[in-house]
Amino acid sequence: MLGYVLFFVAVAALPVVWRLSGQRAAERYRRALERLDAEVRSGKIGADDASLPAGIRTVRQRLATGWMPVRGASPEILSRLAQFLQTAVVKPLVQALHARGRGVRPRIQQALDAIEDIEFYAEKPELERASVDVVEAVQGVAREFQKAFKVEVKLDLPGGPVPCRADLAALQDAVYMILANGGRHGGGEPIEVSLRNAGGEARLVVRDSGEGFSDEALGRATEPFFSTVAGALGLGLTHARYVVQTHGGTLEVRNRGGGGEVVVGLPVGEG
Repeated sequence: MLGYVLFFVAVAALPVVWRLSGQRAAERYRRALERLDAEVRSGKIGADDASLPAGIRTVRQRLATGWMPVRGASPEILSRLAQFLQTAVVKPLVQALHARGRGVRPRIQQALDAIEDIEFYAEKPELERASVDVVEAVQGVAREFQKAFKVEVKLDLPGGPVPCRADLAALQDAVYMILANGGRHGGGEPIEVSLRNAGGEARLVVRDSGEGFSDEALGRATEPFFSTVAGALGLGLTHARYVVQTHGGTLEVRNRGGGGEVVVGLPVGEG
């Protein structure tokens, strides 16, 4: 829970991040938005897209409102957020200045998507439990992941249902983030997913074919804002662990067979 407290503090501290990460980054962001506004008004860009001005305003409003400065976030957390905002928000907005026609809107949308990522992790999910078949849930997530990442998922699933009392959307989000972690570190090789119902527990194992977790990552992989990928927030496995633990389960990272594994255990039952 301490990690999540630090996480929420860090998200609330985004204006502080801009100051700590240097005035030049913040100034580039402001200039980008001002120039985009001016070019839209002058008709130089986006003349055929009525939603573009609203999109620009949304970027500004989403970053400028609701996130009040809070003291106490660690320098490492602030540094990670600053890096993410610079690469995922400021950079595409600056690139949008030099684009024309259809090249403008996707870059603005990229910045909005990055902000939505932060907001998603900042919101504590309110879980609504119902009887869920973990087999069907995993199959659905695997399909979505393969479309998005273009990485094959090899499923080894039971022939019958594996019932669990869970929030389906939250559970699928957690599994997707585990798969995404494997996709980023697996070198494009297929990801192996197995599920078993054993001893009253649904045991889900997600294995990639990458280099495995480093010694540091084995101890910190689920820690908020820890990542070995440049520009990443490092919150996927943190969120997955939170969801799993909220359902009364466990999440473990380890190295097996030349790759990394994430092992999830969930209590089985419909009650």
